Amino acid sequence: MTEEGTAPKVELVHVEQLITLECYTTGDQIGTDVIGPAYIEGVEAELKRLTLCVLVLKNGFTVTGEAVCVSRANFNAEVGRKFAKEDAIRKAQMLEGYLLKERLYRDSLNRSSGGGDFGDS
Repeated sequence: MTEEGTAPKVELVHVEQLITLECYTTGDQIGTDVIGPAYIEGVEAELKRLTLCVLVLKNGFTVTGEAVCVSRANFNAEVGRKFAKEDAIRKAQMLEGYLLKERLYRDSLNRSSGGGDFGDS
């Protein structure tokens, strides 16, 4: 058994180093493209409560994050971007965690079998 905290893990700093580009928008900026000409009156104002973040990672993969406030009166663009980015980073960290677990799994198979092909293409 390893000491607590010494097992491999995905550090937040690692995920942040993978980010090459951050893009932000609010729901009202994309609403007309999604809904089209039959745009319902008042919906645009409601969509403004939604902030979207797109992170582009070094390998070109994109991860999205969202943040929404309950009331339009509470909307704050800076806070929305902060929470949307945190959401996207959590998603990227989960993906990196999967990759780490897969690598550890394959390493354990490799050690127990003395090497070999795992069906990789």
